[in-house]
Amino acid sequence: MRKIFGTGTLHWLSTKSRDKIIDTALSNGFSQFDTAGVYGLGSTNKYLGSLGLPKDVLFSAKLGLTSSKTFGSSRLEVFFRKVFLPKASKIEEDNCYSNWQRQFEIQMLDLNVCKVQRLLLHERFITIELWQLFQKFINEYKAHFEEYGVSASWLRLRPTISKIYNEKLLIQTTPDILSDDKLKNISKLTLYGISKTYNDDNHIKSSKNNIEGIVYFSSKISRIKKFSDR
Repeated sequence: MRKIFGTGTLHWLSTKSRDKIIDTALSNGFSQFDTAGVYGLGSTNKYLGSLGLPKDVLFSAKLGLTSSKTFGSSRLEVFFRKVFLPKASKIEEDNCYSNWQRQFEIQMLDLNVCKVQRLLLHERFITIELWQLFQKFINEYKAHFEEYGVSASWLRLRPTISKIYNEKLLIQTTPDILSDDKLKNISKLTLYGISKTYNDDNHIKSSKNNIEGIVYFSSKISRIKKFSDR
């Protein structure tokens, strides 16, 4: 089971805390980071790309959701943008193909890579029309990613999944999928929304064999180490 470190709220931490957390994650078996262009209004990718991480560290890139962008990776810039430019900083859906191209290329540039491990369609609701557009993108950019899939809560993803599913599709979704009988038909499942509760959730523990990866985040060094022992 792959241990993937989530970066969705990393931007709220100080640079010193971020550095400690990334070092701890890397030294405790995390070699992949779940990232997106909207995390910290883009500041998270800029931060990760500036670290000079080893070449074997892997990333994800996501398409669909968009927001304004920061110039740097400072949490103060993110804070002030959200306070004084709330409308521009709001995360919104963007299904324009040319904007997807720009989103993806910015993420690759910020992360300082030419290829990512995962390319994920990251939308609140994934429709058939959106999926068809994503298929076009996959074909155009197939040299720049290893896996492709969708990332959304299971509540919102479930109505569409049977219409778009194939065995190559990576499903990144919330733990409530584990109580759904559709689980047995999914071969590439990654869970997100996992925190300290993972260590006490027997249902997730007992379902390990059905889970390919878990996206985990904690700002506590001890919890990162404890998760890595699982």
